[in-house]
Amino acid sequence: MDMIKAAGKPHTEPRTIHIKARRSGTAFQDMLQKDQEKHSRDRFDAMLLKMEDQAGRLARSGTARDLQDYKNLVADFLKTAVAFTLKREESRSGHRSGAEKVHQLVRKTDKELAALTEEVLTDQKGLSVMRRTGVIKGLLVNVYT
Repeated sequence: MDMIKAAGKPHTEPRTIHIKARRSGTAFQDMLQKDQEKHSRDRFDAMLLKMEDQAGRLARSGTARDLQDYKNLVADFLKTAVAFTLKREESRSGHRSGAEKVHQLVRKTDKELAALTEEVLTDQKGLSVMRRTGVIKGLLVNVYT
């Protein structure tokens, strides 16, 4: 009788093992993604520090060379941050729903860089340049957060 009851029950053990294996794969993927995001944030923080240093040099000197170096650092940051942000959005939701927000921030940053260029070319230094670079930094932080 026990054999008949046992034979009549569906065998659920493989399904349980399959679910457990899938969960551990997801946990590993989550851990890997968190590690990659931490590494990216550390890299973004280092890039921001380089930009702050360059912004200070630009505020003191006001030279075209320092302006170009600053703009290159911003461009590198944006390229890296936009790629990271879009990849993160796509992996989380399956599509790029945050792309428009990122593009708006990039456009605003571009406008601020144009205004900064105008200020430097008209020999404005010091606080004006530092204020403008601070606005740009805020926009950049919003790109990757």
